[in-house]
Amino acid sequence: MSVNQYRRINFWTAILGQILSPFPAFLMAVAFMGKPAGKIS
Repeated sequence: MSVNQYRRINFWTAILGQILSPFPAFLMAVAFMGKPAGKIS
């Protein structure tokens, strides 16, 4: 992986982190809902 790609990934990770940080409960719900129903129990 080139340094440029790494920087771009770092950049987007930081932006997504800033956008999504107020929504931890929402993200947990999405992750929970995204799992197959059989795996929950």
